Amino acid sequence: MPAGPHRSLRRTTTRGVTTTTRGLTAVAGGLCLSLAAAACSAVAGPPAQRSAAAGTSAPAPSPTARAPLTLRVTRSAYHLPTAISREVVLARGQDLLIIGGITQQLTTTGTIIQLNPVSGRATRAGQLADPAHDAAGAVLGGRPYLFGGGDLAELPTVQALRYRGTAAVAGQLPGPRSDISSVTLGSTAYLVGGYDGTSWIGAVLATTNGRAFRRVASLPVPVRYAAVAGAGTRIWVFGGLTPAGNSRVIQQVNLATGKARVVGRMPAAMSAATAVTLEGRIFIAGGQVTRGGGALVPSRKVLAYDPVHHRVTTAGRLPVAVTNAAAAVVGGTAFLVGGNNGSRQVTTVAELRLVAG
Repeated sequence: MPAGPHRSLRRTTTRGVTTTTRGLTAVAGGLCLSLAAAACSAVAGPPAQRSAAAGTSAPAPSPTARAPLTLRVTRSAYHLPTAISREVVLARGQDLLIIGGITQQLTTTGTIIQLNPVSGRATRAGQLADPAHDAAGAVLGGRPYLFGGGDLAELPTVQALRYRGTAAVAGQLPGPRSDISSVTLGSTAYLVGGYDGTSWIGAVLATTNGRAFRRVASLPVPVRYAAVAGAGTRIWVFGGLTPAGNSRVIQQVNLATGKARVVGRMPAAMSAATAVTLEGRIFIAGGQVTRGGGALVPSRKVLAYDPVHHRVTTAGRLPVAVTNAAAAVVGGTAFLVGGNNGSRQVTTVAELRLVAG
């Protein structure tokens, strides 16, 4: 379902946070990040994100096409304290920060939650200065940042998070931008694609401090809500939303040359999926897929991408179909948090890890 205008959203600030408990039965449910038409909104179906929105950090070594490990996907034993989608998730030590997003009441929240991904314990960790969903995030110099996003309109602000306090506005993007995807390589965060309230954005921006930005490339196919992963001097952009609908295109950005090109195709047109990198291998989880007849449905598939042959294969299945979720990697495990199952926000957390055999 296409996204509606930001002005349809309502702000909310969550005052209390419920601590989760272990052993709860997971519910069935269904990621701007990382990577739907008009400005992003709080509709109860996926406009086709992120993943997410939401952004994940990738290791410096180039991803390997083959490894003697297999992907295991499981459901966490706990639930989130509240259902959320179109948020940003960042790793903070061994914990996760869940930042902003859309609530079950279809409002944009400014709440920041710190989640222990092993026990499920959740605590209030701060508040955004400007509530936002469909933003991008990164940890730079040890400090978490939130870039752009939307509330009643697309936001140009860069917010530096303060533990148990209100985030400070640390800078401004070159212009308003929501529906952004991001990936962090080394000490640099890269912001990919998005929407400025009028036009799709093809610029890929880089920052090391959240204040100064430089344009490093332009996508041949501008997209919103793409899944993004990177390693070394390469960034891959999977699918995303174009003015014509979901895209099958896989784009590669060469940071050494500043060039971007189309290098492959996804099995189906998709957006709102989340890309993560584990042991140098790239996986794309969930998302909104275009079926025959143009129907848009959330996906349970986890896809593996071979960057040598630009090949996409199915590597696993999520516990529930999900779109507009966000993820971060802690201790070798990728945690896919929340999202939307096509009709509502969910409280599910899925765990993706590589195991021997």
